[in-house]
Amino acid sequence: MADVYIYIPATEVEKALECGLKLSMWYDRTVSVDGEKKRCIPALLNPKDDMEKFMSCEFKCLKIEIDARNSFVSDGYLYEMGKKHPQVLEMYEESIIPLQDYIFGLYRLPVCLITTTILSEQISIMDKWIDSPVLYNSSEELYIHNMIEINREKNDGFNDALLYYYLCRLAETGEVVKIEDHEIKMAAFVSRDKSSKCIVKIPDEKLPAFEMPATVQPMHPVGKMWVNR
Repeated sequence: MADVYIYIPATEVEKALECGLKLSMWYDRTVSVDGEKKRCIPALLNPKDDMEKFMSCEFKCLKIEIDARNSFVSDGYLYEMGKKHPQVLEMYEESIIPLQDYIFGLYRLPVCLITTTILSEQISIMDKWIDSPVLYNSSEELYIHNMIEINREKNDGFNDALLYYYLCRLAETGEVVKIEDHEIKMAAFVSRDKSSKCIVKIPDEKLPAFEMPATVQPMHPVGKMWVNR
C-alpha cells in the first residue's frame, strides 16, 4: 500500500470523510493508460509539492491509502505543457508507469493517477507536521538533486561548468565582473564592490553528454518506498 495526498476545498472535507471521493465527480483528466482511456483523480506523492494549497486555509489535504500495484504515476509538468503542445502530451502519456515501479526523484512533479472511486475508509485528514514525508522536502528538490548527482558522477568537471555558466549569466546582467585567462583556463568573477570573488575553471568548449533520468536511475538512496500492508 502507499499514501498519497489530495487537496480539496475545506467545505468538502466532511462529505469526503463520510462518502469518499467518487471518480465521476472528482476526476480532472482522461488519459491513455496501457492503451485504454481512463478517468483519473490526480494525487501528490508529497503534500509539499503544492505549497500554495499546503499553506492555504481554504483547502484541506487528505491522506489517501491506495494499492500501489493498481495505481500509476505520471510527470505532472509534461501534462501541463501537453495542454498547449501535442507532442509533449504524447511524451506525458509515455511517462505513465505503475506506482510500484516509480523511483523517487525520477519526475520533477510526480502525480499519482487514481483510476477508481476512493472509499471513505481510505481517507484521513493529513496532519501537516506528522504525516508529511521526512526523507525529502519536495519532489522538485529531490529531482534537481538527483539530476545534479547523476551528472556529477559521470563528469568530474560538472560542478565547475555549473558555476561558470551561472556566473557568466550574472556577468551579462552586470551583477559581477568576469576576468578570464584562457591560457590557464581559469576565470575570476568579482562582485561589483570587489568585496568577494570566485575562481572557476573554464569548461572545455565541447561539453560531455548530459545524462537524463530516463536513461539513468536516480542516485538518491530514498528509492522505492511502496510496501504491502
